[in-house]
Amino acid sequence: MNRLENYRKSIKTLLKQYADSMSKNPEAEVEIELVFDTEKDRIKVVYN
Repeated sequence: MNRLENYRKSIKTLLKQYADSMSKNPEAEVEIELVFDTEKDRIKVVYN
C-alpha cells in the first residue's frame, strides 16, 4: 500500500469513528452522513 492510499484509509477510518461516536450520543441530536468520492478524492460530511 503506498502512502497516499494509507492516508485515504486513515482519514476514512477516522471520519467513520467520529460519525459513529456522534450517532451514539443521544444529547447531540445530530445525524452525520459521510459521502466518499474515491474517483476525485473528495469527502463530504453532512449534518442533519
